[in-house]
Amino acid sequence: MDVQMYLLHSGLILSFLSISYWLLLRRETFFKANRWFLLGNILLALAIPLLPKPAYVIQLKADLVEFFQPKVIEEVPVGRAENSPFIPSGEIIDLGATEMEASTSNPSTISFETLLNGAYLIGFCIMLFRFLVQIFSVYRQIKRSKVTKGAGYYLATNNKNITPFSFWKYIVINPNKYDETSFIQILEHERIHIIQRHTIDLVIAELFLIIQWFNPLAWWQRHLMEQNLEFLVDQTLLDNGENKQAYQYHLVQVAVPNSPLSISSNYNASQLKNRIKMMNLQRSSLAASWKYALLLPVVFLLLVAFTTQTMPDSLQKEHVPELDALYIIITEHAKIAEIKETQEKLLVYGVNLIFEEVQYNDENKIEVLKTIMQVDKTFGSANWTKEKQGFKSVILYKD
Repeated sequence: MDVQMYLLHSGLILSFLSISYWLLLRRETFFKANRWFLLGNILLALAIPLLPKPAYVIQLKADLVEFFQPKVIEEVPVGRAENSPFIPSGEIIDLGATEMEASTSNPSTISFETLLNGAYLIGFCIMLFRFLVQIFSVYRQIKRSKVTKGAGYYLATNNKNITPFSFWKYIVINPNKYDETSFIQILEHERIHIIQRHTIDLVIAELFLIIQWFNPLAWWQRHLMEQNLEFLVDQTLLDNGENKQAYQYHLVQVAVPNSPLSISSNYNASQLKNRIKMMNLQRSSLAASWKYALLLPVVFLLLVAFTTQTMPDSLQKEHVPELDALYIIITEHAKIAEIKETQEKLLVYGVNLIFEEVQYNDENKIEVLKTIMQVDKTFGSANWTKEKQGFKSVILYKD
């Protein structure tokens, strides 16, 4: 699977899971379970496109679309070039299996795919730089502060005009900005963030955002995770005996419009209304936990749709035809879609065909064709003979 397809599949998986959370779980007060679900969204989005399809999933897909039936692949004898399913026509470009050196009649032309890759890399670098700047900013704030050890945390105090925040085991605050009561409540609030290790969630969300910066639902996912962590801390403090009204009044007093550090836990006023609403909401009953079971079919469908297609050995042996030789012909005008389709179909025969180099002449026809071919786990160079109907190669099967 190439990088573009991986990013697309990963983004779609995250989108389905985030929307599922929004529809089913956002109004439930199972904040601990929701925390693990939201973290799982990211892990599944990263992992599912890389996983091979389980055998039962492949068989299900085969039953639905007859995927493994060799309908368009067959032995192509010499002289049947015009009707061969291995005769694509059009232009070949990079197939993604390996770097392919291609030259065209207009080599200076920049393809749309190149522009797309360039735009993604620029965004990736900007987001990575943003993440590193935030890490450096936290480090600088701590280094410029007086650090004392507390009960399970380190307190970093300074006289800067900063918003209180916590990162890993550090609470950074300017104590001169708050009265004693507010100061103690802030410490307790941030201490809960540290004890429950919420920095891990936020850093994972930020790292995923670097990869999926172009996906608006990835930004939304990070917002949902941050919001749920605040819900969880509020619930923990209230369960520990904090007075609800006094605590809500305290939040209104210390909240700030926004915080420049999205990797830290902080007092963000944009979430204040929802936090107070969730604190006043009646606790969800255990009967509502059935909603999590509804998400299992969603995950199964994502496995069916987005895992990497691989064929178990048992299915390969069942469907690979008995051939002494396989003739492949590629015309001088080969379209990438047809070539990729041919590559996939050859896998059914145990042949992995990787295009290394394609060169064109002045008439925009294929002049040079170089490949690496793997048959029965053995690599070798494929010999292509240029004939009138195109390029022909013969794959010999061992007895």
